[in-house]
Amino acid sequence: MTGIHTHKLALICQGIFFIATASFAQHSGTWEEHIQQLTQTTKHLEEGHVHTVAELDALCQSVISQPVDIESNTPYHHAVYLFAEALTYRGYLVQSSNMCWDGIRRSEMAGDPEYVMFFQLLLVKVHLDYKQPDSARWYLAKLDKLMHKAKNPKISYVYLTTKADLATLENRLYEALHMYSEALDYFEMEQDTFNASMVGTSMADLYYSLGDYQQAIQMLEKYNKYCEEKQHIPSLLNNYINLGVYHSYVDAYDKALNYNIKGLALARKVNDSLNIARLFSNMGNVKRKSGQYSSSLLYQDSALLVCEHIRIPYGIFLNHVNRAELYLDQKMWDQSFNFLQKSMQMTDFYQQPTLQVEVHKLLSRTYEGLGDYRNAFKYSQLQKIVQDSLDKIQSEERLRQLESIYEQEKLNRELAQFKDKAIQSTMKNRLMIFVLVCALLISMIILYRTQGRRRLDALHQRLLQEEKERLELTVRSKDSELLSQALHQASIREMADTLKTELFRLGVVGSKKQKDDIDALIREIESRTEGDQWNEFETRFAQVHEEFYSILKKMSPDLNPSELKICGLLRLNMSSKEIALLTQRTVATIDNNRSTIRKKLNLPSDTNLSSYLLTI
Repeated sequence: MTGIHTHKLALICQGIFFIATASFAQHSGTWEEHIQQLTQTTKHLEEGHVHTVAELDALCQSVISQPVDIESNTPYHHAVYLFAEALTYRGYLVQSSNMCWDGIRRSEMAGDPEYVMFFQLLLVKVHLDYKQPDSARWYLAKLDKLMHKAKNPKISYVYLTTKADLATLENRLYEALHMYSEALDYFEMEQDTFNASMVGTSMADLYYSLGDYQQAIQMLEKYNKYCEEKQHIPSLLNNYINLGVYHSYVDAYDKALNYNIKGLALARKVNDSLNIARLFSNMGNVKRKSGQYSSSLLYQDSALLVCEHIRIPYGIFLNHVNRAELYLDQKMWDQSFNFLQKSMQMTDFYQQPTLQVEVHKLLSRTYEGLGDYRNAFKYSQLQKIVQDSLDKIQSEERLRQLESIYEQEKLNRELAQFKDKAIQSTMKNRLMIFVLVCALLISMIILYRTQGRRRLDALHQRLLQEEKERLELTVRSKDSELLSQALHQASIREMADTLKTELFRLGVVGSKKQKDDIDALIREIESRTEGDQWNEFETRFAQVHEEFYSILKKMSPDLNPSELKICGLLRLNMSSKEIALLTQRTVATIDNNRSTIRKKLNLPSDTNLSSYLLTI
């Protein structure tokens, strides 16, 4: 998600702007005045003014209480949508959700399907901000059934960016980048600067996550100009923070500090304590990297004071890590070790592998400075183990995402070709129907009804055949998804086994405490790799091949559940080696199971088992 979606309700405090009218529902003015009031409030939200929850709740309730006026529906829906959108970007998610539901209700009553879709898309963004991907996916599936009603192409591309937001949340970064790029081309072509800037900043975040800092800087500086022109404070503040971080990664410390100073001025203007703490911390890191250690310590002190004042444990944890690195750069080993000890107590709680890598790296350097080479080597090895596992996961995830994009594009091409053929076939069918109708009339006159029936039967069979081909194409696509999921689960299990083996090797040569710690880590890995992954796979398989298991059980009631599972995997054309990896058995065991299944199904020796199961 982009930075403009990360403001939380905990940051809402008593503001400098009081929303007029608690009696909006009893207001006797015109619809134009209602719209003007909503527009004015939206503008203040975009400019960064802070409001109390009570004020916003009162205005939302007054909007909900307004009657539906069919003649004034479109301008009013537009004003409510912009208001809800501004609430979302400022982090007032509860109020935004209420406005979305009211907008959907009004749009449905007024018979306005396009605004129904716009409000539903905004509701998806609210769920994404709440980190609820399942709910977001459910609403997107609902929207997918309505998209054919959209007359405005903009809705399709807003829908595409929302799908990209979901992909980003689920760490499918390359898929997200592909979708954002397509949407950005459209918004730039239409000169829609607002949506183009939103998509551009999202793409900059993705480039940063993928390690392409120069591209992230170029993209964000380009699209930040719109926010500066419009003085869209929430987006502008987030962009300044990100630009400061991006420039620090390419050692452009002066530019990084300049953007941090701009961000700090905005954060103080709107009394955003969380971002004030972030900016102090970022400025301290910039000063540390440029060798200005005294200034760095002052900024870190300021960041710590703010975090303690607004009670942000995660901010305090990061501050300890930053201080440890600051002292480490000055070769003040004891001070660095003290803060790293505090950090280690919180690392396990947050369960973030990237932070574990950073803390282990700093501990290794600190122990080396203290002359404790044994512990330096230990934490260097732990850093390597976690980093290697992260690199492997990221590499596999990148390959999977690229493969998914390729397969999706391939499927889209096949579907496009199929649709073209279907259109041509439909035109031919219509012509044929017309001919048949004429023939039927003639046949009724000359008493050739039999011939007419035969032609109608032939037409019916052709239509059935085309429908069968379409269903087969759908099943093949879903089979490909199931196979990809099975192989992905197998690779995760293999990686976990490798990691456990390496940890066990380290535990054998270590002390008893180290062995106990490693045993605990192995148990944690085992608990995290166990679960109901197979049940989820079997459920999805049954949805695609509804009668597969029931037919097998009728054919051979002696088949046990384990053999039925293997039949399902063979149905996906998986090899014995792949099945053994997924089910944690040996290849020889799987081959024996295949022989048993053949006997129970009474298959001749010259019949291929996998080919036979594909026919069921």
